[in-house]
Amino acid sequence: MFNFYSELLLRLQKQFVSEHESDFKSIEDLLEAFMTQYNRGDFNNTIEMKLRDLYEAAEEADTNEKSRKLYNEILALCPDEVDAKRELIALELHPSFQIYQLKQLVESLKKPKKIDWNIIETRPYMRCLIDMGMIYLEYNMYNDAIACFTPVFHGDKQDHSGFLVYMMVACCGAANWDRGRKVYQRYLACCDDIQNAFNQAPDIMLPMHMLYILLALQCGESKIAHDVLADLVDEYEDIDWLLQDATRWNDFVEDHLEAIMYMVDQVSNIDSDPRELISLYTAISFLPTQLVDFESPLWQTLYDAYERVTGRTVIKTVL
Repeated sequence: MFNFYSELLLRLQKQFVSEHESDFKSIEDLLEAFMTQYNRGDFNNTIEMKLRDLYEAAEEADTNEKSRKLYNEILALCPDEVDAKRELIALELHPSFQIYQLKQLVESLKKPKKIDWNIIETRPYMRCLIDMGMIYLEYNMYNDAIACFTPVFHGDKQDHSGFLVYMMVACCGAANWDRGRKVYQRYLACCDDIQNAFNQAPDIMLPMHMLYILLALQCGESKIAHDVLADLVDEYEDIDWLLQDATRWNDFVEDHLEAIMYMVDQVSNIDSDPRELISLYTAISFLPTQLVDFESPLWQTLYDAYERVTGRTVIKTVL
């Protein structure tokens, strides 16, 4: 969730703008001058570029011990670097230790007056909340997860941090229809605004649709579930195959990983983290493990809904 390259570049750009704004007639000329100097290597000795190199080395390190050493080097250089502290916490072996340390980290930070992804300084705080929410999900503590995700929901309107699909998992687990409906609507709006993903790549959005259908069925909103399912049947020709057997969700992940990674590589917007598309894969694995067993009455309700929508009987085969 921390695109160290783009975010450190934005920090450097912001500093450059504040120092040289009066030297240029237009913001376009100012930004052009910044990129010229950046490409020339004028900023290579700045703290931001040193941090970039250390973050990159830590991410590519082949052992946790090497990563831990590099994150500590970052903190030696910049003691207030929250994301390095987050990464060190993530290297803890057990989630119970992580949640305790994350709580301590959040309490040690000054809560931003306004939680807004567009304010670079607030992003580390938001990422801490997301990390806490993810750990609560691991323990099926859905309401606690929702409480962590909610401030981010209000502050990250375009889901740059890729948390919405996890928040929907929490809403499903808590059977929170009001919140889950808003999460789903936000997700659709984000995809429409950013990449129109439903039309270009319905595979990417399929996990969110399935979570929303499950939530609707849990909360007695069967008509909404049937309508969304009918749209899926029209848009996604392999939905029949996926519903035949639970293990096929794993096949779905592997079959489409290469295509998704290609899309990730094509995204170049420095103000978002394209790697967050991968979060959708984790959401798929949550379906059988975090919510319900595929043999549960809830999934049978999903099968029944599918049969009513399509007129076709689901035969759950064993692979």
